[in-house]
Amino acid sequence: MNKQTCLLLLLVAFLFACKKSDVPGVPTEEVPVDTGYHYKSDYAYNLNVVYFIASDKTANDDYHRRISELMLQGQDFYGKWMKHWGFGDKSFGLLKDAAKKRIKIVEIKGKLDQSNYSYDSGAGNVLKEIDEYFAAHPGEKTSGHTLIIMCVKDIQADKAPFYGLGRNCFALDYPGMDIKDLGTTGPAGAAATGWIGGLMHELGHGLNLPHNGGQKSENAQFGTSLMGAGNSSYGKSPTYLTKADCAILNNNQVFSKVTRTDWYADFTPVITRLNAKYESGNIVVSGRFSGGGTVNYINFYNDGNKNGIGGNKDYDAVQWATQKIGVDSFYVSMPLTEFSNTEDYPYELRIMFCDQNGSWLNVPYPYEIKNGNPVIDFGDKNEYSKTNWQVTEFSSEETVEEDGKVSNILDKNSSTAWVTRWNTNAPTFPHHFVVNMGQALAADGFTFTQRGGSSKIKDMQILTSTDNVSWTVLGNYVLKDVGGPQVIYLPAQKTFKYFKVIVTSATDGRQYASLAEVGVFRN
Repeated sequence: MNKQTCLLLLLVAFLFACKKSDVPGVPTEEVPVDTGYHYKSDYAYNLNVVYFIASDKTANDDYHRRISELMLQGQDFYGKWMKHWGFGDKSFGLLKDAAKKRIKIVEIKGKLDQSNYSYDSGAGNVLKEIDEYFAAHPGEKTSGHTLIIMCVKDIQADKAPFYGLGRNCFALDYPGMDIKDLGTTGPAGAAATGWIGGLMHELGHGLNLPHNGGQKSENAQFGTSLMGAGNSSYGKSPTYLTKADCAILNNNQVFSKVTRTDWYADFTPVITRLNAKYESGNIVVSGRFSGGGTVNYINFYNDGNKNGIGGNKDYDAVQWATQKIGVDSFYVSMPLTEFSNTEDYPYELRIMFCDQNGSWLNVPYPYEIKNGNPVIDFGDKNEYSKTNWQVTEFSSEETVEEDGKVSNILDKNSSTAWVTRWNTNAPTFPHHFVVNMGQALAADGFTFTQRGGSSKIKDMQILTSTDNVSWTVLGNYVLKDVGGPQVIYLPAQKTFKYFKVIVTSATDGRQYASLAEVGVFRN
């Protein structure tokens, strides 16, 4: 063998013995890493699945197989109910190797120990590091929705985040968590149902789903709503997604097989007409709306105060979902027999507009059940036009840190509000405003719409005048800490040109006041 041939063989041997990244001039990022799995998806966007390990932990054994199997089952579960309710053969997208039953999981090693990723205050630290990872590896992020699975060794001691947080959601993986234990008896089965079921429930929140408990007949037929108490039944007893859940998911980014550029863009639907009544055992609600973009479904949630209203107290909310009628109308008839609870409590009806870009907006209305019958006191009240009305006097308004100008109470938009000054030199009670209606009008009552934030009006006094000089006290009134218009009926019809509202307390006990809308109506 001549000298030139030997040198050539040595060079070939060197190139094959070294990794490509070890060869001078070849960047590491160009080296393809073959994990043995080849992930594909026919969805335009896919759920990001992150396995997060604190610096003082090591990954739990066999987590890739275990998490893959439970997520693939979860994908089938979500898809089953999408198809059942008529939304087609779709579920959340996953990058997966179907033949080997594995999904793509992004493993991220935390910079801090577990104490910095606690349930109460550690979610922000986790999200910060995940954002940093995706910023450095943009190709790894395939949608705006991320499931974060926290690696724990001891569920109670490690106290990892376990909840939804916007389009992120947290769950956990403990040693040995396995889908094979779902539905079995004993401690392993109980743990699997609670934590795997909990993962699927929190995933729902990360996919934009609110709590709801389903209709009584659906619960009898299908079991427990996943977004109700489904984290304690999943895999052990029948569990399902409600139609309202699937109406939201139908517009979700990771359920889409087509791309669009306006995912979750703001939209501002406004209800322009609303009729509501209780008759023949049904709560009947109909109306029209404008500014709804490409709304395709309207959901209705009846949330009773047996366990509290809103927030984390709406697990028992009874839902309906309907397609819009034409381009701007809706109608629903909700039998009281479908309510799991019909005790005498305050209730809130939330009307949710679902847009095709994934956005949704709730418009709340209060009512109550008395002696077993709903008392419906919302809906159009023949309000006077406010086009020429003016606020002629007010105590203060916040216009520096937010749009809290007092004129917002007359703009016919419940998403804007008057807020008393809080940026500097914040005044305390009483707060007030005076409205000039431009002409003397005969009135049977007032409507007040609380804003969606803090410092809602609680106690107030209403006065009227024909000349803005002499004032008559109509009475003292109390508003509820709920959304939607609240109606105050006058004991007798009253004619006036001006009215004054003096606020003396807020529902949250703070020194400020706020109000979204005020109106005057005649029956």
